[in-house]
Amino acid sequence: MEEVDSTNKELWRRLDANARLPELTVIQAGMQWAGRGLGNTTWESEKDKNLLFSVLLKPAFLDPAAQFMLNKSISLGIREALAGYCPQNPISIKWPNDMYAAGKKIGGTLVENRILGKTMEATVAGTGINVNQSHFPESLPNPSSLKLLNGKTFAVDDLLAGALAAVRKYYEMLHNGHLGAIDAAYLEHLLGYGAQNTFETDGEQFLAEIAGIDAYGKLLLRWPDGRTRAYGIKEITMVH
Repeated sequence: MEEVDSTNKELWRRLDANARLPELTVIQAGMQWAGRGLGNTTWESEKDKNLLFSVLLKPAFLDPAAQFMLNKSISLGIREALAGYCPQNPISIKWPNDMYAAGKKIGGTLVENRILGKTMEATVAGTGINVNQSHFPESLPNPSSLKLLNGKTFAVDDLLAGALAAVRKYYEMLHNGHLGAIDAAYLEHLLGYGAQNTFETDGEQFLAEIAGIDAYGKLLLRWPDGRTRAYGIKEITMVH
């Protein structure tokens, strides 16, 4: 689509209109005027400069209690696809689903699940990757793009094909029960894992070590005194 309010919203609308919409259906747009991030955040993007897409999954095989495994799988796929474009800059996953390179954000994913009873009926995962955009609003704290990192322009559709192939790879790993491998890969590429970082919550900053991710997707932080505490999305921010 040339333009749409949100690729996630559009995919949900199409699924509501046709419950038999095939798994791995993709909506891609040149521009979104109501792109969303986690919580109340928005995703800003210049028209036709970046990769904006959503993919439909139907993970009925997955226990809803383990739904964060989907986040991990999708994030690993996006990270793997981006790694080929930034060989000199390692791509890390900033919890829960952001993509970082050289200390700057180049992408993110919003995963929305529809659960019916004890069944994961449908998932729409919307991803935005800064590809060829060179200028960003000053309100954004630390954005970058593949073009800024590499100094050249990329074909957005090529990146889409690679991202979908890699997401499908990790999604099939999840479907086949390779949870341990997914967990290990996510921690391997998790920004700040095993190191002391500065975090902020309720306006106060503190130093802690990222100790892992719990079964529900919460960030496990180990304080200097040895205490470990789990934090949910939007409860805490990693400063550096």
